[in-house]
Amino acid sequence: MKKLRIVVAEPGKPAEIREIDNTFQAMQALVGGHLECLPIWSGHDLWINEEGKLLGLEPNRMIATANGDGSAWDVVGTLFVADNDDGETVSLSVEAAEALVIALNAGANDGLLCRPLLASEVQEPSFTVTEWKDE
Repeated sequence: MKKLRIVVAEPGKPAEIREIDNTFQAMQALVGGHLECLPIWSGHDLWINEEGKLLGLEPNRMIATANGDGSAWDVVGTLFVADNDDGETVSLSVEAAEALVIALNAGANDGLLCRPLLASEVQEPSFTVTEWKDE
C-alpha cells in the first residue's frame, strides 16, 4: 500500500513528520472522526476533525488561513497537513514537511503563522439553518 508523508500535530505536543497509509480510513483514524480540509497560508491542505468543537476536543493551534488577511483557524484535536495535486491528497516533499514542522511548532515568523491555541480562544461552532423547499 502506498504511504502518505504528512506532518501531524497533536494538542500539547510538537509537530512531527509521519507516514500513514494513503487511505481515507487512515486519515479519519488520525483525526478521530469526520475529515474537514482547510486551506492554510503555506498552500497545503490542513486536515482536522470536522466535529472537533462539537465533541469538545482539546485546543491545539491557531493557524493562519490562506487568504492572507490576518484571519486564522482555531483548530482543536489532532491535525495533519498534506499536499494537494489537482484535488488529490498527496505526500509532502521532505523539504515542505521539515518547514511545516518548524512553522507548526510556532517557530516561523515569531508565531504569526501558527501558535498554540488557548482554550479561551476556541470559538463556538456556528450553524446556518436554511429552509428546504421542494419544487
